[in-house]
Formats: sequence, structure tokens, C-alpha cells
Amino acid sequence: MTEEYFTSNDLKRRALEFLRTRSPQDLKERDQHLMINRRELRYIVDVADILNEDVVLEIGAGLGFLTEEILSRDPKAIFAVEKDPELALLLKRRFGSEPRVKVICRDILELLPFRGKYTKVVANPPFSISSRILLGLLNSEFKIASITFQYEFAERLIATPGSSSYGSLTVLTSLKFDATLVKRVHKSSFIPRPDVDAALVKLEVKELALEPEDWDLLNKMLPSFFERRKRKLSNALEDFLVKRCKVRRTIAKQLVKRLISEDIRVYKTPPSEFARLAKEVRDFLARPS
Repeated sequence: MTEEYFTSNDLKRRALEFLRTRSPQDLKERDQHLMINRRELRYIVDVADILNEDVVLEIGAGLGFLTEEILSRDPKAIFAVEKDPELALLLKRRFGSEPRVKVICRDILELLPFRGKYTKVVANPPFSISSRILLGLLNSEFKIASITFQYEFAERLIATPGSSSYGSLTVLTSLKFDATLVKRVHKSSFIPRPDVDAALVKLEVKELALEPEDWDLLNKMLPSFFERRKRKLSNALEDFLVKRCKVRRTIAKQLVKRLISEDIRVYKTPPSEFARLAKEVRDFLARPS
């Protein structure tokens, strides 16, 4: 890049200039928190390990601070998604002479999931849509995502079975990604400052040991199971078969007895066991009645 490589103080100044045009209520409704810490921005991009053949999807490009850092790594292309029309216009002006940067004024939730277009995902999105972004990424195709989430949400993604943070998102994340909570990001790194700290998370896609049909069924099973996370896994599966799959209660009981021998609770069940049950249940449902 030929432009000045901005310091954190310059990022803060630029952010404040933009935010003066917005009311506090407007900022709250939009959940806009701009990262102004250059060191943390570098960390995010370092984790993505961007190479010159990479096509990068940036989620929530804002004022382009993260875009600048990505561009400094010389990727093949950056698709910078920004929902806010005013910010998108600023981005187009800022990067208008850079053909590798494509600004997309869309809601990222309308673009997820995606297939075969992007190799890396780099994001500093609003905390309020963390779950929906993660669910979209779970069904997308890419190699590595480097993304900031609210710290407590990030803890859920790497939680162990039996812990209070363990849930359906933990299971899905564990099966699809090698997930790492890289570091805590202090709330002072943002303007306006959020109420809580963030965390930088690395999601590296691994080979999924489930067929697409099994994966789809698992996505339906888990929310039902974790509605009452401390009940027995056998009871949760039986209810799912009867209520969601319309299997007769007597047949459901027989199947559950065959599939589950251990007296275990939902919240203590490891991801691999949920994956096995999804396969078994899908095989059962696919048989001629």
C-alpha cells in the first residue's frame, strides 16, 4: 500500500470522527464497536495466515482498519462485507483504487453459508450476531477463520463435556473445526467500548467424519437435546424420535435401548457420541418401514 500505515492513535482519531455523526442510541442499535488497537488487528490477520493465493472474506469491514491490515499481506482478493450503507460508501472511497478489494454492502447473514469462493475468513463482527455467524460458518467451505467473539461466547466453543458452558454449539464446533481461543482482547481495544472483553478465536476446518445427511440430522437433534441439558441422554433421544421423527414410542424405546448402554446425561456426552447417534438414527430412519 502507498498510503500511510496508520498507528493506533490515528485509528482512534478516525473512529471518533465517524462516530460523531451517530447518536449513542444509533450506535447501540447497530451494535457498532470499532477496533482501534493496531496490535490486535495484526494478531487477527496473523492467525489467518494469509497467503498471496488466498481469497479473503472480511465480515463487518467498518472503517477498513482490518481491511488495511489484510491488504498488507498481499492476498489475491478481499471481499469486504459491510451492512451499513454509509460505512460501505466510505470503504469504496477508501479502496476505490485497489482492484483486489471488493466492497459488498449486504448483511453477512444473507450471504452465509457459502461454498467454494473464499479460502480465509477474517472478522470482527457485532457480538449480537455471533451465534448466527458461527452457524453459517459451520455450513460453509473455507480453510481458516480468524474471528473475534464476546469472550464468554468464545469459551462455549471450546468447553469440555460436563462444564457449564458446554452446549450444542460446542459439539458442532468440535466436530467441524480445530478451534482455539488464541487470546483475550480487552474491551479498551474498541470504540465505543463494549461492556465485556472479546476473544480472538481460530477455526481451522478439519475433515468431517459425518455424511451431509448425518450432519443435517445432528443440527436438528442437538437443540432439542440441550433444551434440558441435565436429563438422561436416553430420554432426550427417545423424545426426539417420538416428537420430531414421528416414531412410535414402543419402537423408539427399543432403538434407544440398543443405541445407548451408558446412563449418561446430555451435558456430559462427548461430541463423538452425538455424531455416532446421528449416524445410527439416520440409518434407522432411512430403512423401509
